[in-house]
Amino acid sequence: MTESILSYNQADSVKLLCEIDLKKLLPDPKQREQFNKKWKDFLESDPCNKEIFEIEGDRLKYQSEQLIPSESDDRTVLLLVLGNPASHSVKEGMFFSFEGNKKEHRFWKRILQPAGVLDFPYDENHCLLPRRYGHGER
Repeated sequence: MTESILSYNQADSVKLLCEIDLKKLLPDPKQREQFNKKWKDFLESDPCNKEIFEIEGDRLKYQSEQLIPSESDDRTVLLLVLGNPASHSVKEGMFFSFEGNKKEHRFWKRILQPAGVLDFPYDENHCLLPRRYGHGER
C-alpha cells in the first residue's frame, strides 16, 4: 500500500497535527525549489505561522482544527462545514476565536445566535482575548 501525501492525528478535541510529504506533493525538483524560495516569506506573512508550520526534512508539519462531537444525544444534528482556519484561531485553539480588531468574531454573535443555534449573552465592551495580548475588560 502506498503511503499518503497527507497524514494527520487528532491531538485533542479540536487540534489536528498534520503532515504533508513534500516529495510526493512536489516531485519535480524545480517545484520544490520554488516552494523553498517562498517558504520564508510565507512564515513571515502572519505572526502565528512560525508557531503553526514547520518543515522537517521532506515533511511539512502544521496544526489545524476540527470539531467533531464524541458523543451523541437526542438533539438535532447540525453540520457546519467551514473553510481553512485562520492562523490566529489555530494558535488560540478555537475556530473563529476573534476578528482582526480583536473583538468577538461575528460567527458567534451574528450568525449562530440569530439562527437559533447558540444563545448566550454578549457584552460589546468585553474583549475575549486573554490578558497576555494586553487586552481584557474595558
